Amino acid sequence: DVIDDWFNETESRINNPERYAGLKTGIQSFDEMLAPKGVVGGSLFVIGARPKMGKTTVLSEMAKNVARDGKHVALFTMEMTNKQIVERMISQKSNVNTDIF
Repeated sequence: DVIDDWFNETESRINNPERYAGLKTGIQSFDEMLAPKGVVGGSLFVIGARPKMGKTTVLSEMAKNVARDGKHVALFTMEMTNKQIVERMISQKSNVNTDIF
């Protein structure tokens, strides 16, 4: 049963690639790397690096870009509170350095 479904879906993806394209992150180089599928529904991406390397910045940029396309976004981080994430996103959007206050 699974193989039949897989063949049918694969044929449909070949014939209608735009219908099956996943989300675009809005980060051109990352989208090119994930092409042609994009971020496939049901996928889990884990962003990991040392402190102060820009993990939250990348994650929030991806979330903003996906939301801008009208999609719902859930953002989880173990390093920051909700208020800290909102402050970071406002800072990024407004180009105001919130580290000074």
